[in-house]
Order: sequence, then C-alpha cells, then structure tokens
Amino acid sequence: MTHTTRLIGLDWATKADRVGVVTACFDGQHVVIESARALSELARTRGQTDAHGIECASALNALAHSSGDVDATLLCVDAPLGWPDAFRALVGDHDAGDGVPTSFDFDALFRRATDDAVATLTGQRPLEVSANFIGRTAGSVLAMMEHLRQGDADAWPTLQECGSGHFAQGLIEVYPGALLTCLNTPSRGYKKNKKTRRALLDELMLVYDLELGVGVTHGAVIANDHILDALMCVCAGLDFLAGRVHSPPEDLDIQGEGWIWVRPPHTDKEDHG
Repeated sequence: MTHTTRLIGLDWATKADRVGVVTACFDGQHVVIESARALSELARTRGQTDAHGIECASALNALAHSSGDVDATLLCVDAPLGWPDAFRALVGDHDAGDGVPTSFDFDALFRRATDDAVATLTGQRPLEVSANFIGRTAGSVLAMMEHLRQGDADAWPTLQECGSGHFAQGLIEVYPGALLTCLNTPSRGYKKNKKTRRALLDELMLVYDLELGVGVTHGAVIANDHILDALMCVCAGLDFLAGRVHSPPEDLDIQGEGWIWVRPPHTDKEDHG
C-alpha cells in the first residue's frame, strides 16, 4: 500500500518575508514540489509581520491541511527547537547575581549535544541558541507551533526517531548548511547569487529526484535564498523519512534539547538518493 507524506520545509525567521515555505508530496517513489513562496505571500501580510502571528499560523495550518490524499504531514524546520539541558537547568532557579559552580562546563551551557554532533560530522557548528540572536528565532517558531497546535498539546509532536509510517503529523529540526556540506555540493555565494542558486537547485533535483508540480517554476524556487533553504529543509525531511540520517546515541535523551536530523557525509554521489 502506498504511503504518502506531505513535507513542509520552513526556513524560519522572526519576520514573515524572510521565512521560506516549500511543500512537497512523497509517495515512496516520486517527490513533487507543490508550492514555493515566502510566508508573507502565503499569509498575505506585510513583509515585516511577525512570523509567529495568528495570520501566518493560520496560513500554515491551512497549508498543512490542504486538499490531497496524504497519510502524514512532516514539518521540517530550520530553527532550534530546544535549549541545552544545562542552560534550562541553570536558569530555572537562578536569581540575578547568584553564582554558578566554578567547575561549570560553559560549553554545555551554550551547546546542545546535537550541535556537537553536527560540528563533528560537518565541521560546521550551529549557532548557539542560548547565546545568539538565534534564540529569538527559536522563540518565534515555538510560538507559531503553539498557534498551530490550537490548544492540543499532543498535536505536532517533535519526532524522536527517523523513518516513515509511524506518525500522522510531526515536527523535526533540520539544518540546510549541514545538508550541503554532507552532500559535498558547491554552494559558496548562493545566498546572494541567483545563478549559483539555479545550479544548486539543479543539483538538488538530481540528487533527490525532485519534480516541479503544476504552477511551480524554477524561478519561484530560486527567487531568494530563504525559499531555496526551505527546499533544502524538504530534502532533509526526505532523508529523515528514508532513515539515511545521523541518529542520536541510544543512551541520549533528546526530548529536552532536540536533535538536528542530517545525513552523514557521502563520498559516492550515486548513493545520494
């Protein structure tokens, strides 16, 4: 029996015009890109509208439940979904001016286990969610998820294991920069150069055997780097569904911090799909 999953790639930011949104359907054999646009366009809002606002969340909710014969929906988000365990433990009871143990591991305060794993795999270290502006991005996407869940705490769970067929709807964290490194794909300058984005899109379409659906053009996908990054979020979701991702160690509880799902580096391009 065919199992069809709708993937929604979100290259998240705090403002709607900087959020790329790409949707695709995967039936186990074919991947069809259904739409590619900015969240501000999707929600018909001003560009600087807060991305976690009710208009944007409503637009994403409608997209997730749009017509089509699908068995599951997977949200693939380029934004941290959790903070380091040590950071959460420290700030929970900390008052201004209180000390911290002199032996405190400050790397553990700012870096999640998955950040260390991605750095080991790719040489790229994700931004530290408890130290950088990326914390605002994390808060924004989690506020959007609260809208999306509409009071149902069990809706849109953060998935703890890869593979398809074990969820009806789910949420995962992905990282386009790590994906490109693991694919060994030349990408330098793509954020500012449309020609480079076009070449990168051609490569991704070949590697993941992507098809453009009715009304979706190459130009729409490479209109800006946010939309192309959203497509890479979809590609990372395909890796997740296929189980070709680096999974957390069995003894690591990722419920608190979360986990970035990325495929290990490949040297044989024939094995990319």
